[in-house]
Amino acid sequence: MRPVLAACLDGVMLVAMASVFAIVYFSIRASFHRRPGPSPRTFIMMNPLNAVFFEDELTPEGQKYRTGVFRVLPVALISSAIVVASAFF
Repeated sequence: MRPVLAACLDGVMLVAMASVFAIVYFSIRASFHRRPGPSPRTFIMMNPLNAVFFEDELTPEGQKYRTGVFRVLPVALISSAIVVASAFF
């Protein structure tokens, strides 16, 4: 039974890592599609990746990538929580 659980945990860990990489990819792609002109928010001028958190800072193309970030985020959180919880069993 233990090898089966270990194999399942390996699969969950791979899903967690893949989803984290997807979040990074979508975030970077969204930050490339910011609206033109300077931003009124100082922390977006300092770090363009913060534009992902504000819908009005992105172009329609950037909004598609923003949607991808927020679709993959729950998968990353849940699979990471399963991996952390498995350490206690």
